[in-house]
Amino acid sequence: MILNSSKKMSIRSAIPRKLKWGLAGCSSFAETTFLPSLQIVKLSKLVSVYSHDLSRAKMFSQKFGAPNAFDDFNAFLESDIDAVYISSKTPVHICQV
Repeated sequence: MILNSSKKMSIRSAIPRKLKWGLAGCSSFAETTFLPSLQIVKLSKLVSVYSHDLSRAKMFSQKFGAPNAFDDFNAFLESDIDAVYISSKTPVHICQV
């Protein structure tokens, strides 16, 4: 839709505060693409990082300014997050029945 108006338009955000993100899986894609992009989104911040390797989770949390690092997935989910970006290896995404 194209608006033909010289009036300034104001769009109110549906999110009145910063969206608190959790990162599940410390992949190279998350490190080189997702998290650098997330840092430039003004209404988002990384709060928690999960990895089965706690030292890797801590490294990511320090590098990207997240206050929390976990190797316990349930504790990660109970941390103060609004959304989760899943960045684990593709074979881990496949559910076997």
